[in-house]
Amino acid sequence: MKLNKALLMVILAAALILTGCWDHKELDELMIPFTASFDLTVPEEKEYPDDRYLIGLTYPAFYEGMKEKNNVAAAAGYLVGETRSRRNARVGEPLTTGQIEVVLLGNELAKKGDINEVLDILTRNPSTRASLFLAVVDGRGIDVLKGNVNYYPDSDEYIRSLLRNINKTNFYPYISLFEYNREAFSDYAAPLIPYMSYRNGDIILAGSCYINEGKKIAHLGRAETEIAVMLKGIKGSGTLSFPIKQGDEIIDSISAVLTNKRKVKVKNEGDYYRIDITIKLTGEVVEHSKQVPFEDGKDILELGEKSLEEIIKRRAEAFVERTQKEIKTDTLGVAKYIKAFTRWKLSKADIDEIIQNARINVNVEVKFTDTGGEM
Repeated sequence: MKLNKALLMVILAAALILTGCWDHKELDELMIPFTASFDLTVPEEKEYPDDRYLIGLTYPAFYEGMKEKNNVAAAAGYLVGETRSRRNARVGEPLTTGQIEVVLLGNELAKKGDINEVLDILTRNPSTRASLFLAVVDGRGIDVLKGNVNYYPDSDEYIRSLLRNINKTNFYPYISLFEYNREAFSDYAAPLIPYMSYRNGDIILAGSCYINEGKKIAHLGRAETEIAVMLKGIKGSGTLSFPIKQGDEIIDSISAVLTNKRKVKVKNEGDYYRIDITIKLTGEVVEHSKQVPFEDGKDILELGEKSLEEIIKRRAEAFVERTQKEIKTDTLGVAKYIKAFTRWKLSKADIDEIIQNARINVNVEVKFTDTGGEM
């Protein structure tokens, strides 16, 4: 079958257009940053008196003979977008922000600024990665970008690896920009963000913090973070060490590697809501202090399960009380269940009031599936 000449010309023209781009940029004309920092400015960083934000970006140094693997470009501005032109005046190649994987938020910005405002420019950018991770820094984000990290080629790569994998080894939160926006604006919940400490070349996840309406409202240490993660239903795996009690007597101490799940039930009981949260922990015992084989005494495992259930329940109930009396917003990630249960349209203020007045019950189920030998 012969092709019509007009049709052939159309096909050739389309092929010519689709195989190229008239406003192309060569790859070697671009620099791709992987980590960004957002801070409030200090006086010496301001170019103009009203500059509010300092935005830092790390990008790879491809040139030979460079001492550092990464460069850091920072610029101040009244608006986040205003820093672009000022930063580009210092960097030879245009920086494309579509591959940023981590944003570090300075602690002062988290407390006194507006996180929602500074993240808005990334949210509106269609090239921004949905899996972009967020963390709050104990100090300033720019200091972490510029600092060195012990036992690792550079801080940029270390931070990305730490935030990507922390939930595989600890009960720590990990939150992307997409998840942050969904929780803050759709679910009316307070996003839980990892809290990072940088001291003398060591970068450590040292807890977490809640963000409500763009500001940090509560800081959690390591132990409280573990409970917050379990109550919120953020899936993770980690090692818990605890005593085994028989009555009031401690008869053993064990460590177990566990994985968490959560189940939520919501019921309206007149003037208040009843919220039942079940935390389920499953895993294996990897260490215990008494040299008695577990297979010779299954009751020890059962006592261990019961002991851990009591410990987690007690800690969880204390955290629920703090939520209702001090934090007074949805730290538990249950607002979406409340909204799904009721037929009424609820505002964030409605959700906060419901959380404060709800009867929240926590149940804990622990099951040791096997015993292992790893430490």
